[in-house]
Amino acid sequence: MSETAIIMGLSLSTLSKYIDRMENELSAQLFYKKLSQQILTREGELIYPSVEYIVKQYDDQRAKMYRYTSRYESAINVAIGYHQLQTMQQLISFMKEHPEVKLDVMESPAGEICSMLDSGTADVGVVYEQLIDKKYPLTVHLRNDRLIAAVSENHPLAKRGAVSLSELRGDKYFLYRSDPLMYRYLLNVCIAAGFAPDVEHSDLRMSTILINVAAGNGVSLLTENMFNTLKVAGNAVLRLSENPTLLLCAVCAHEYPDKSLDMLMRFLLLNTETAPKMDTETFQTAIANKPRMFV
Repeated sequence: MSETAIIMGLSLSTLSKYIDRMENELSAQLFYKKLSQQILTREGELIYPSVEYIVKQYDDQRAKMYRYTSRYESAINVAIGYHQLQTMQQLISFMKEHPEVKLDVMESPAGEICSMLDSGTADVGVVYEQLIDKKYPLTVHLRNDRLIAAVSENHPLAKRGAVSLSELRGDKYFLYRSDPLMYRYLLNVCIAAGFAPDVEHSDLRMSTILINVAAGNGVSLLTENMFNTLKVAGNAVLRLSENPTLLLCAVCAHEYPDKSLDMLMRFLLLNTETAPKMDTETFQTAIANKPRMFV
């Protein structure tokens, strides 16, 4: 209840009043309390499909009205993680091919992307599969991002090219803290390698972290894609023998993707870089299992 109230921008008491009002109008109890959760009653389960349909009808009408107030036929809210240059280039290419669709793109940490998907603020999220703990209605695999260690060019192991992460256990670590889920993942990678990293607790941007690494103040862990995007001089890449890999995905939060969402997800599918990915047949099967509101 508390989480729902936050998502809806209501106080808990106001949300409770809304539910009480619905139950009074329907002359039926919709929820019963089990521990700290509100569980749908049998009556609640019966009415839920109708409520879902009403919400879908509202979304459809809102999309139709949008056409009368905008030069675009539709709009899609996309949330992506930081430093996803290749994904941004794909989205720009999509906008060029489909000028009738307006993309509103937001850069956010993984946790906020999930919250935006769950609240409906974002229609599509681009996030690493390992950082989220739930499945969304439709997922397209974009690429594998290998985790690497960034060290100064003067680091004793810089010329090795590849090391075990445990060989860097004695170094100070500069880890990106602005994305809590990624930060937790990086800590777990170190723990799996047999040590707890000595972390510098300054909250720095990734480019600033790499400047510190180049100066010999410590080492860092990040994706190889991010390292190549930022390109800070004075750093060397060390591939890790443990080969930790993150799978970047585009996830759609809608049970019933409309035409524009369908086009975007198909476009991302056809422009993926590496396996594993959802092939076209699998994609079509996934879509076919959802009720379609367009031809």
